[in-house]
Amino acid sequence: MTTRSRLFSKSLAFALTAMFALSACGGGEAESPDSSAEENDRSSSSDTGSSDAPAPTVEAYDFTATTVDGEEFDGAQLQGSPTVLWFWASWCPKCRAQGPDVRQLHSDHGDSIDIVGIAGLNSGNDMQDFIDSTDTGDVTHLDDDAGDLWVKFDVTSQSEYVVLDADGEVVDSGTLSGEELDSSVSDLY
Repeated sequence: MTTRSRLFSKSLAFALTAMFALSACGGGEAESPDSSAEENDRSSSSDTGSSDAPAPTVEAYDFTATTVDGEEFDGAQLQGSPTVLWFWASWCPKCRAQGPDVRQLHSDHGDSIDIVGIAGLNSGNDMQDFIDSTDTGDVTHLDDDAGDLWVKFDVTSQSEYVVLDADGEVVDSGTLSGEELDSSVSDLY
């Protein structure tokens, strides 16, 4: 099964799960025509605009992965914050050269944005060696050896960034210099 097929299957499964969950929201009792009107009157008179239900996950952040350290990572935790995704490979000299830019980005903007390294085309030990040698351990790094996130964000080569605004919209992407990356991020908050 190709990566695109897996992504389609996951999306379809998510959509079906959501559809079934929503169809079960009404409970098991049939409503009389009058009870529906009463419910609408009550909800509109007591609606304060707040809800206990979490906001639905934006498509860009609808993924799960494993960190290089072996921890589970839910992309939904990035939602609502500008995010820089750094796609790298351990054997890539251009990626290694981006280490200082990523460290500077984290130092300058780490309190206002999320920065996530996405390692692909690697093996486990090589990934950790890369993180150690680039001194980017303060950044969350995901193990994407299968390339699922690379496909999701249409990344076709290593040493690329994808910059997302707080709404999960791509605002910049590609191989960006440190100055270009800083400028792109500075415009987000």
